Formats: sequence, C-alpha cells, structure tokens
Amino acid sequence: MPVKNPDTSISFTMLQFPQKIRKCITGLSSSYLDGTELKPQHLKYVAVIAFCDGISQKDLAEKTLMDKSSVSYMVKELTDLGLVYNSGSGKVSSLRLTEEGRRAAVLAWTIGDLLEERIMSCMAPEERQQFVASVRKIEARVDELNSEFDDVDS
Repeated sequence: MPVKNPDTSISFTMLQFPQKIRKCITGLSSSYLDGTELKPQHLKYVAVIAFCDGISQKDLAEKTLMDKSSVSYMVKELTDLGLVYNSGSGKVSSLRLTEEGRRAAVLAWTIGDLLEERIMSCMAPEERQQFVASVRKIEARVDELNSEFDDVDS
C-alpha cells in the first residue's frame, strides 16, 4: 500500500487546517485583548448576540456551532463579566448586550477585521474572493454530507 505524503495530501491539509487557523486566531486575538478581561472565545458570542439581539441560548448554540452546555457556560461567563443579560423569563432566554457588551462587540468586530487582514494579507483581493467562494462551496457540501448523520445525533 503506497504511503501518502502529508505535505501534498488534501485530506491531511483539511484535517490540520482548522487547528492551525484556530491557533493563529487565538494567539492573535489574545494579543489584541491584553489588558481586558475578555478571552478570544468570548468574541464570537458577543458578536452573534450583538447581531441577533434577544437570541435564545438554543439559537446561539446553532449559530456558534457549539453544544448547549458550552453555550450555557459561556453565557454565564459573559453575564459575570457584565456583558450580557437575559431579558427572557422562565426557561426561555432572550440574550442582550449591556452597554459594556456593546463596546465588547465593537472590539470583536475590530479584532475580526484585524485578523482578516493579518491572515489574508498573503492574497490579492481577487484571491480572497475566490477563497471565500471555495470555502462556501466546501461548506455547502459538508452540510449536505452532515445531513446524512442528522439522525445519528438525535
């Protein structure tokens, strides 16, 4: 059986890429967050809550692709930091940002722009557009394949 070279293997690259990009984003984000109580993982939650004012924890889990327990933990952290409050009642959550949370959302968007520029600076604008189009095409295919496993998760 021939051995595949990991340096030229598309499947190996697909397996490593998410970890490499996550490490890079976490490292760069951490440097931008020095002097704040925010952690890199807070940024996506604050940004989604800002965009989807009044979002439920269930919908937040769907938007962030995280499980319910991780979202619950993160919402507690953000609440303890004074960034988020729940305006819902009973078991129905309605997450909203405080004034401090809105400032954190602006910081999240600013850091997102800085990350995009730092990471994508190796590509011309046309290449960036092609990259995004390719990623969206792959993402659609992955969603299609994942739908085959929806029953497995239940």
